[in-house]
Formats: sequence, C-alpha cells, structure tokens
Amino acid sequence: MRLWLAAMLAWCLAAPASAQEVHRALTDVACTHCHEDPHPVEGKPCVECHALEAWVPSAFTLADHRSTSFPLEGRHTDAACSGCHIGARLTGLPTECAGCHVDRHRGKLGDDCTACHSVQGFRPVPEFDHDLRTSFSLTGHHKGVSCTACHEGSNGMSMRMVMEPTCVTCHQRGHGAFGSPCETCHESEDATFPVARKGFDHRPTSFPLERRHKNLPCKSCHSVGQTRPPQPQCRSCHTDQHAGQLGTTCSDCHRPDRWNLVRFDHDQSGWALRGRHFVTPCGQCHTANRWIGLRTECYTCHQPDLVRAPIMVPAHANPLSSCDDCHGLWSWGL
Repeated sequence: MRLWLAAMLAWCLAAPASAQEVHRALTDVACTHCHEDPHPVEGKPCVECHALEAWVPSAFTLADHRSTSFPLEGRHTDAACSGCHIGARLTGLPTECAGCHVDRHRGKLGDDCTACHSVQGFRPVPEFDHDLRTSFSLTGHHKGVSCTACHEGSNGMSMRMVMEPTCVTCHQRGHGAFGSPCETCHESEDATFPVARKGFDHRPTSFPLERRHKNLPCKSCHSVGQTRPPQPQCRSCHTDQHAGQLGTTCSDCHRPDRWNLVRFDHDQSGWALRGRHFVTPCGQCHTANRWIGLRTECYTCHQPDLVRAPIMVPAHANPLSSCDDCHGLWSWGL
C-alpha cells in the first residue's frame, strides 16, 4: 500500500496537468489517503465543503450554515470560520454566547445575553431596563449619564470588582470613612445633592446641632474634600477671639444662639462687677483684646477722670488711693 501511494505521489508531482485533472484521474481514493483530515472525528467527505482546485475558502456557504443548529445572522456572518471553529472542529460546538464570548458582566445579569444584546451589534443596548434588571435604579442625574461613564475605564474596572455597586464604586467619598450610605442623606438630583435634603440626624454624633447651628449649610463646617470630620470644639470652625487667654471651652461664656450675649460670671475672676461696672460693655475695660492680667486699681481705666480731678484733694495726688472712700459705684459724684 505504501509503495502504491508513493508511486501515485511521484506521478502527481511529475504530471504537468492541472490539479483538477490530477484529482479526477484518481478513482476509489479518499482525500485522507494523501491529505491529513484537519477536522477531528467528522466522517464527512471533504468534497462536500472543499473544491478540488483550492482547499480554501470553503464551499460551505451561509445558506448551508442555516441547516445547522446555529444559523449565522447579523455580525456572525462577518466572522471568520476559525474564530468559532477552534482547531477545525465542526461538531459539538457550544451555541450559547458564553461559549465564544467573555461575559463582561461576570454572571451578574444571568446567561441570556439576547435579553439585552442583539447579533446585529453588541452595542448600544437601547432596550435595556436598568431599573428592572439591576439593583441600581437610574434616578436623577444618573438618567442622563452614558453607559460608558460607569461601565468603562476606571469606573468599569471598579464595577466589575463588586457584585452590588454603591455610590463609592464610581464616586470618591466626600466624607472620608463616613459609614452611612450616601442616599441616607443625599438625593441623586444635581440641584439638591449638596444640601443633603433628606436630612441628617446630627444627634447621634458628638455634636448635636442647637440653635443657630441648625440653620447653617452643611458645607459651613464640612468642607468639600474633607477627609476627617471636624472636631466638636468651637475652635475647629471658629477663630478664638481671645487668643487662648481664656482657655478653649467657649461654652463657659458663649451660647450658639447669640454669641455676643456673654454669660460670664465675673465674680469668679477675683474682681466682682459692682454698680455701673455691671452694665459697662466688656470692651470698654478689656481693650486691645486683652482679657487677663489687667490691674484692678481705679485709675487703670479712669485715668482721664483723675487728670480732671481737683489737685487740692490729697487723694488725687496719689493714684493708688482708694477712690471708693469718696466716690460711689453708681455715681461718680460725691
């Protein structure tokens, strides 16, 4: 047999005739006697798909493919045969999309790709109902965002890493490691998102909002991009007008309803306010923002009165004299 095939091969190579004439001269000889069958375990005659003049392209047409369990439609008609028939395999091939295509949704949307996509083109997907088929309904600003803004690039990579996307899948955290979901306080509308219209209950924090703090915009204390929440001490938002002279507990004297209505017990300072001193504005004695270390002698504040006083009075010649020996606290006159 081997000698016969060798002789036949030598005759073919020596013959000047065309390949078609050479093959027609061969009778009762299968293609596989000379050619290796690239299709594993098929058993069909090669001439059903291939011509004698040339092996490729195949004579198997789109019309022939319609007789199979997977007729070619849409973009599949432009695909190369080898793209689906790996290793020249013709039978036993998968017919589901995932058999040839990578599921970019990682199974999160099921295995029926045709529910959203068409063989006419994988994108766009105009009939996809985001509210019905996902757990993330498109509301507010999200309605006008393109699919690629969330599902491609860095956002798309983040999206593929989670099973249930949240706001921080695409958006940077605005409050650092704040634990509550964004939608607890915010709406997805552009106009209302910054003001947290749903309302945040500040009471569970270490700084419940009282009086004038209730009406302040959130951004007054919580600036954009702030990674850590402000501290509950007043100085984290307010400038200390006393330059640290009176400590850091502003609430000892001030209240959030009326800051300038000072509730300071001057008796605790060692110099109790008596008479007209009790109704004198603080700044009249505490000049140059000086709140500690002031002298308590009368002439410290009343030096102009001392200059105008009659010099024939012996006490007026000594600034350290006790004025209250003669003068009263409500009326300077004698």
